[in-house]
Amino acid sequence: MARQALYRAYRPRRFQDVVGQDAVVAVLRESIRRQQLTHAYLLTGPRGTGKTSLARILAMAATCDAPDDGEPCGHCASCQAARAGSHLDIIEIDGASNRGIDDVRDLREKVLYAPAVGRRKIYIVDEIHMMTEPAFNAFLKTLEEPPAHVVFIFATTAPQKLPITVLSRCQRFEVRRLPVPLIQRHLQWMVEQEGGTAETAALLRIAEASDGGMRDAQSLLDQVMAGGAVTDARVTEVLGGLDDARLTGLIRALLAGDVPTLLAAAHDAYQAGADALQLLREVAMRLQDVWIGQALGAGASDLAQTRTRQVHDVIPTGADWFSAIERLAEAEGRLRGSFPAQLVVELALVRAAGALREEGRAAEASAPAASAQERVRAAPGPAEAPALRPTVSARPAADRPPQVAADLAGERPEVGRFRRALDRLRKSRPMTAALLVDATVDRRGDGLHVQVPNLFSRHVLTQDVATGHFASMVAAVQEEWGEPIAVVVDGGAAADPPAEVHELGAATAGDARDAAVRRTRAVLGDQVVVSVAPADGRVAATAGPAGTDGPPTDDGREIGREIGREIGREIGREIEGGTSDGL
Repeated sequence: MARQALYRAYRPRRFQDVVGQDAVVAVLRESIRRQQLTHAYLLTGPRGTGKTSLARILAMAATCDAPDDGEPCGHCASCQAARAGSHLDIIEIDGASNRGIDDVRDLREKVLYAPAVGRRKIYIVDEIHMMTEPAFNAFLKTLEEPPAHVVFIFATTAPQKLPITVLSRCQRFEVRRLPVPLIQRHLQWMVEQEGGTAETAALLRIAEASDGGMRDAQSLLDQVMAGGAVTDARVTEVLGGLDDARLTGLIRALLAGDVPTLLAAAHDAYQAGADALQLLREVAMRLQDVWIGQALGAGASDLAQTRTRQVHDVIPTGADWFSAIERLAEAEGRLRGSFPAQLVVELALVRAAGALREEGRAAEASAPAASAQERVRAAPGPAEAPALRPTVSARPAADRPPQVAADLAGERPEVGRFRRALDRLRKSRPMTAALLVDATVDRRGDGLHVQVPNLFSRHVLTQDVATGHFASMVAAVQEEWGEPIAVVVDGGAAADPPAEVHELGAATAGDARDAAVRRTRAVLGDQVVVSVAPADGRVAATAGPAGTDGPPTDDGREIGREIGREIGREIGREIEGGTSDGL
């Protein structure tokens, strides 16, 4: 005979055996004690938290001949039949397999029959959210006014999929995830019952990996015990992560910003067969414990305090914990693609290390806020956004605060936010995004400085308000920041042109033409040929092989002015109008 799985062998048989659901158990026991059962119960919650076990215990107690203080006695013929799964009046239905209207019609006919042996007939419907909408509609009347001898007990992991008409007809109980220490203690008890031994660190790793589900923890423990003793090394091998010592070393390198050691630890873990996703999750959970331990001190859990003490000497001052964990969460999404998993993990760890230290570095490098004449405050009202006038910084490069360069350990938070704002602009305003291709940003005080090194782009972005480029950029930035923020457009340290260069940044006709070609191809693609006609200065885009940029003209200043007007108005309108056969 096959060995019975641990989660089946140790399934709760009485209410007092249910772990971690005291509030639900108290109400159900009191209902049995007072013999005041309602006609429909709904148990909701994550997988493996005890919904089906509670339903079976409730059904057993409801049909028991002599309940003992709200508990099934376990000795009568009814309890014995219920425990064996052969009770004629306890019917379990799989909602995923019996989900159609014909199944509901069959159920409606059967509920009319009296109980076979007891005084009640219990229907347990698991995963009821899988039923179809017509089936729910056909079931409503029976659910609202069932025969007096019938009790429905529903269980589901997705209550949001149930019609409100069903929810309103049931007593709903939330079965919640179990805390890690509680799962760990229960696993220790199970190991002792099995006559085995287990390392504390191993049980802790299993409890953390179960995501609050006792059944997942029991299944993982069963798998580890099948290979012998329950050790941390064995659990690490099963999970595909790092053992506690190596994980602690990796976290220390991450907090210290020691990139070479961090990369070496990640590389060794990957070569040893660690699962990329599990590694990211373990690092994120460990960072969360350290974050909580540092923030709450003695008020944190014992586990968080212990893990904080292990790395307290390398925790950076003013660490940006949220940004660091966010970098790891973003990497989890990339693992679903075809990008190399090892590179995704290493890049995420390095960026997280940089994010942890960005807050303090940004504070040291921040300069005094720009004056009122050098920034724009965009604060839309409830009805409409006020008119926005761009301001271009006229200060020389030597007077501007230095750009804080992103190092190997990651990028500044405002850089990532501005990049996400540009991603939105590429979909809604491609011309505006093209003007900001080479832009860099710097957060100074309460304002965001956008440095546009190309003078042509800066001119089109700021001087012609009618095109809406600047307003669109400010709107995208505000949406990403989630609050009104001052926006200043600077020229950048390398953007100041010689005095003899005209206002569009082109000293010759060839320079003006090249600027127009680059900007237009940034929007329309490299397969487009752009030519400038000297007669009226209009820009034409035709399909064909790239490489022919059109003949130069003689008057560079005039062409520059025409390009500034036409690229800012004509090309923007044509692109947003959706034309595809030329301008």
